[in-house]
Amino acid sequence: MKKIFVLILSLFFLAGYGHAKDAVRPQAEAPQADEAFVLTNKLIAGIVLAYQNYFKDMFLMNIAQDAPLRDKLIDQIDRNVNAGKVLELNYFINQAFFDAGKKTLSARFNWEKRAQPQGATEAVLSKGEAEVVFKHQDDGNWLLYQISGNNPF
Repeated sequence: MKKIFVLILSLFFLAGYGHAKDAVRPQAEAPQADEAFVLTNKLIAGIVLAYQNYFKDMFLMNIAQDAPLRDKLIDQIDRNVNAGKVLELNYFINQAFFDAGKKTLSARFNWEKRAQPQGATEAVLSKGEAEVVFKHQDDGNWLLYQISGNNPF
């Protein structure tokens, strides 16, 4: 009789746990950490491609209209592109994470850039670490919102 009582009590407990678990809804579908890395890699790769080939209009499409210091960033990119040819820009993402409340994706990455300045015969290697913030737009796109640290662009 005791065994039946313990069995019935256990079933009630498990049934209650299942209902309680279903009652707690997950936060606004925050992507997992590996998804943050994949999305960050895709976004940075698009910006790097636009920068290396410098399709200014394509590059501008990657920057949010409400980005702080947007005009300063664009001016800096124009100056850097006019100063020499970017031969190679490689990066390694160290961290990437979502902030569902702010609808942002932040990432820290190390980068290495080889560029040949105008009139120079040898390439110059520069390295740094930067942090980017992408902001989720109403149309579903993620656009560059902020960059800090050693800007590779």
